[in-house]
Amino acid sequence: MQKTDLKQEAEPLAACDSQGRRLSYPVLRNHSAPESVLLLGAIAFIENHDHQILVSRRANQKSQGGKWECPGGMVRFRESCFAAIQRELKEELGISVAPSNCEWLGNVFRSHQKIAVFHIRMDIDTSELILQNEEVTEARWLALEDFEAWMMAGKFADFSVWVPPLIQEILKG
Repeated sequence: MQKTDLKQEAEPLAACDSQGRRLSYPVLRNHSAPESVLLLGAIAFIENHDHQILVSRRANQKSQGGKWECPGGMVRFRESCFAAIQRELKEELGISVAPSNCEWLGNVFRSHQKIAVFHIRMDIDTSELILQNEEVTEARWLALEDFEAWMMAGKFADFSVWVPPLIQEILKG
């Protein structure tokens, strides 16, 4: 196991109870937690002026490697959800996000996780992204009407099944 793997293995993450209330103690990544504890994550729907959504391809060595997802990640202990999405976007894609471009939409609960969902409006040239190769191998804009076809073709990571309806709701409003 590499040094970075060990660091990530023991990374203290933010968690909440089954009601969504943040816990005052961390949960270590990849360690078992009680059934009632939910890990806290953050995801960003980055929309350009053509109403396309930025998606990234998971690195092959990750779980569900080669599958597509909207960018995001886990919230560290004592980190805000907004700070987490800023950090993840900077680390994985080289994107800096100003608070004025980022709107918190709410939370989604799914198996053992509470996900803070953010909507970011910005135009980005994907050829200028700085990809973190351990996490992301590719990024591209995807038209909303292509999401369902990609889902049906199995191109998205399994945990992204709730993405298309949520994106449609965002773009309606």
